Amino acid sequence: MVAPVIGFSAVEASRGKRAALSIALVAAVVGLPLWWKTTETYRATLPYSDISQLGYLQLQLTVPVEVVFSKGTLTAEQQRRIPASDSNEKEMVLNAHTSFSTRYEFKYRRTSIEEDEVLSLLSLQEADEALQQFSKGTQGSLSLFIVTETTHLFPQGVTVYIGKHRRSFVKLTLDPSLSTEEIRHTLYRKVEHIIHTMSITEEAVTASLSDRISIGRFNKDDFESSRRALKSSPGYEITFTLLNPDPKSHDLNWNISSASDHSIQPFVPGQVAACSQLLCRLSDSVLCCPWSQSSI
Repeated sequence: MVAPVIGFSAVEASRGKRAALSIALVAAVVGLPLWWKTTETYRATLPYSDISQLGYLQLQLTVPVEVVFSKGTLTAEQQRRIPASDSNEKEMVLNAHTSFSTRYEFKYRRTSIEEDEVLSLLSLQEADEALQQFSKGTQGSLSLFIVTETTHLFPQGVTVYIGKHRRSFVKLTLDPSLSTEEIRHTLYRKVEHIIHTMSITEEAVTASLSDRISIGRFNKDDFESSRRALKSSPGYEITFTLLNPDPKSHDLNWNISSASDHSIQPFVPGQVAACSQLLCRLSDSVLCCPWSQSSI
């Protein structure tokens, strides 16, 4: 009876070893990779190529321009041949990382009957206000009205008038023998400076982007400078300051409210906060008199 018991124990021990080895093998082959996969840290793939392009700025400015020809500026044949729309684009490279292009989208049309009646008014200011009632135009667009040189709207010696509503009047007579391409070149040379005056100029864009900091060389000093950058504002605040160096000898009466109404109000149709102050010098100190604030 002893031998069978010993044999049975050896079989059970061998079976237990094989079971343990099987469990260890399954844990090593299946459990370990599964644990490693489910507990690893997620690392997203970063778009390094896109990040490297963040330092490059390609700015495009698009300005819609509507050119309106009044009666008598074009012949019937020229009106048929002139295109309904046109574009002019100019690109400027500031440095290896910054460039911008200016695109002017022109639309040409003939004045309507109501607009011809408005252009027969006595003054350019009246015509500008009356045309604003007919069409206020799209946001950011410019309007150029081409009128004949025989018009009575312009004072003597004046050929261009820029109104308050992004609208200008240009006195120009085109040669009837000009082709369509020649009309386009002549017209663009005439209105190029006017368009730059009414909209943002290339010099202004160049000045605003000249101190742009490249990502590759951003340092602590550049970060401090960027924190002191001026913030944008939807309105305007104008400050007028008058310095009286000798208040004992000069008694000043400063009517800035009347001056602002006469000189600023015609050019500012919106709300502008105007502040004024009078500084009086007393020996080595400066005394600031109370502020006066008004709304234009």
